[in-house]
Amino acid sequence: QPVSADQVTQAIGPDTLSQIASQLGIGHGEAAGGIAAVLPELVDKLTPHGQAPTGGLGSTDAIVGMLGRMLQK
Repeated sequence: QPVSADQVTQAIGPDTLSQIASQLGIGHGEAAGGIAAVLPELVDKLTPHGQAPTGGLGSTDAIVGMLGRMLQK
């Protein structure tokens, strides 16, 4: 389901969002809006058939890398 930029900020916290924005070289608001836009697709890719993989979702770096690639589309 869709989420808003404010919900993203509340869920992951402003400090984490700032770190992600910094890693991606974009502003805080742009990061929150971008994450909100791609989050449903990211969750879909990380949870095939609606189930979390038995090995976990992957490292934070891998997830942020996937997010970065999705935001740069």
